[in-house]
Amino acid sequence: MELRPNAAKVVDLATTLDSVPEHTVLGPILWASIRIEYTLAGLAPTVDIRVPVPFEPSETEAERHAHALRRARLLIDHACRAAGIVPDEPALLLWQI
Repeated sequence: MELRPNAAKVVDLATTLDSVPEHTVLGPILWASIRIEYTLAGLAPTVDIRVPVPFEPSETEAERHAHALRRARLLIDHACRAAGIVPDEPALLLWQI
């Protein structure tokens, strides 16, 4: 039997944001932790990733979570390309985040 990771199904997705912004040379950021749980052929693979999200006081919590997910996707796509693996789907463009 061949394992095909692109056939995995997302069964849970959790995003948590730090409560206090961190000040950096690029401006204030919030750290976001994303945990993606899958099911694949009776297995339960998971992905954990931590990404910086620019802090905008006027944004809602939902907007921050959406930004965190997009940035996680960008970092995962980048890691795949750096390893010589081409994603099945086109990467998000920077202007889309």
